[in-house]
Amino acid sequence: MTAVEPSASILSETSRARIDRPAVDSVCERDIDLLFLVELFGSPRFRQRLINYAAGWSERAFVGAWRGFLGPSGDETDILLVVDSETLGQAALMIENKIDAIFQDRQAERYRERGEDGVASGLWDTFRTVLFAPRLYLEAERAAGRWGWLRRL
Repeated sequence: MTAVEPSASILSETSRARIDRPAVDSVCERDIDLLFLVELFGSPRFRQRLINYAAGWSERAFVGAWRGFLGPSGDETDILLVVDSETLGQAALMIENKIDAIFQDRQAERYRERGEDGVASGLWDTFRTVLFAPRLYLEAERAAGRWGWLRRL
């Protein structure tokens, strides 16, 4: 079987000129959230590495992952990952994914409050807040010490 270059065999020169644009125009926070969810559900290795790096936990069982989890106050957690930890019981990673929006008022503190609410209401036994963001965000947030774990996108 001969490899065929799609652009040469499928599209005429005129068609290629009309479609002369990047495959993806822009990436939104929601796009990253959905990619995270695909990996969290589909790759136990990815999930284990994430929870190990972010919190030092070991997963005994995957409980679930959700996008746009709303806490009792109505505040949203971008991605919530809950696992049954070998030593800590139900453990939640509360992930804020920041691409180019400004931080909301007391955003890191409100994430912690939602985590504490989850402990108090029995949703999980422990939690860690996580910020995934470009370097620009991380430098200021690392100095302020507001997030449990920070990682550059």
